[in-house]
Amino acid sequence: MEPQLTTLRYTKGKWEKLPAVEPTPSHTGLREIWHFHANVIGYARIALVIAAAVALTTPAPFTAASLILGSTLLDWVDGPVARATGQCSIFGSGVDWLGDVLCQLVTLVWWAQLDGRILPVLLVFTGVEVALSIFDFAVTMTGVYPSYEGKLAQKYNPFFAILDWSQPEGSYGAFGTLLWLAYPLFCLACCLKLAQPLYATMFSALQGALLLPALLYVWCETAYLCFILRNWRELPRH
Repeated sequence: MEPQLTTLRYTKGKWEKLPAVEPTPSHTGLREIWHFHANVIGYARIALVIAAAVALTTPAPFTAASLILGSTLLDWVDGPVARATGQCSIFGSGVDWLGDVLCQLVTLVWWAQLDGRILPVLLVFTGVEVALSIFDFAVTMTGVYPSYEGKLAQKYNPFFAILDWSQPEGSYGAFGTLLWLAYPLFCLACCLKLAQPLYATMFSALQGALLLPALLYVWCETAYLCFILRNWRELPRH
């Protein structure tokens, strides 16, 4: 027999306790969704990042970079798998964002260890990524997601033009996908350049080729975070 569940409801800026209720079939529990294909891919992403962190203690920079890149590329897979199999879930979205945040943090720690001077810049860039993950997931939890039609640069201001180019009508296009992949590749190229001086010339060339799209990606993520916060909606407080 399932225990009764006490819940809290956010009302007028405060949490209030609701009467204990019996679980109903209208609610989906973790037991029913933890094994979804997309969620398993998310677990694999997290495991790869943890393995990368272990590899960095060896150290094994090429192994760590490969594991981080593998986790990043799997982020390209879990969403389509969830939609194709009808297994989209808020829990899966959380697992996905957790994988993203861990990739960012492990890369930040690695790069900062190799060159501490870059830490302030990395904290800003990574802060944008982590903040977007948190607020994007919070919006997902509401079940009402902000989208847009038309040109954001015309609706708001030119700062949002990057979203018109990379995410026309709210969905990633080819240009946006290119930026999404360029940023982690740029970060890994910078780390490998510092960790493997023998290959510095090769990674310097890759770093130079990816610098502009990586910066455009940071602009894109910052603009998207601003878009979400600009359209933030909560229950009335009064």
